[in-house]
Amino acid sequence: MPMERSSTETTQRWPELEVERDWLFRQALWRLRDRDAAEDIAQEAWIAAWQSRGTWNGKGKLRSWLAGILRHKVLDHLRAKYRTGISAETELEPQEEGLEVFDSNGMWKEPVATWGDPAEALESGAFWTVLETCARVMPESQYRLFVMRELDEIETREICQTLGISHENCHVLLHRARMKLRLCLDKKWRRAA
Repeated sequence: MPMERSSTETTQRWPELEVERDWLFRQALWRLRDRDAAEDIAQEAWIAAWQSRGTWNGKGKLRSWLAGILRHKVLDHLRAKYRTGISAETELEPQEEGLEVFDSNGMWKEPVATWGDPAEALESGAFWTVLETCARVMPESQYRLFVMRELDEIETREICQTLGISHENCHVLLHRARMKLRLCLDKKWRRAA
C-alpha cells in the first residue's frame, strides 16, 4: 500500500520521476541482461531517487542523476551476487578463436573498416541497434565487463573487487569484448551505414 501512495504523490509532485521508470528499466536490463533482476534494480533505483529527491538540485539533467543512482544499485547487486559465489569466473578463460586480427608481423590481417563520422554514428538510432545486437552475442562475463568499464566508466580496480577477478583477467576479458564488438560492428555497421 505505501508504494501506491508514494507513486501517486510522485506523479502529483514530481512527474518527471514517474516518466523515467521505463528508462531506468531499459538501462538496468542493458547492464544486467536479466529481466527479473533489471526490474528489481530499476524499482530500487526509482525508490532511492524518490526518497532522496531533495538532494537533486535541478541544475543537471534528471537522467544523469538517475544514472548515478542506478549505477550504484547495479554495483550493489553484482557485489551481492558474486559474494555469494554464483560466479566461478575467477580464472582466465581459454583463448577464443577468431579474435586474431594481427598477422605475425603485427600488421592488420584485414584493412580496418571506416565507420564514417563517429559523432554522427553515436547520434544514430541504427548504430545503437547494431551495437546492442553485437553485444547480445558476447559471453556474459565479457558483456558485463564491457558495460561496467566503457559505458558506466567504472575503474578497473573497482570492477575487479566487485566481480572477484584478477586485474589480468579483467584486461583479457575487456580486450576480447572490444575485439568481438569491433569485428561485429565492422560487418554489421558497415553494411547499415
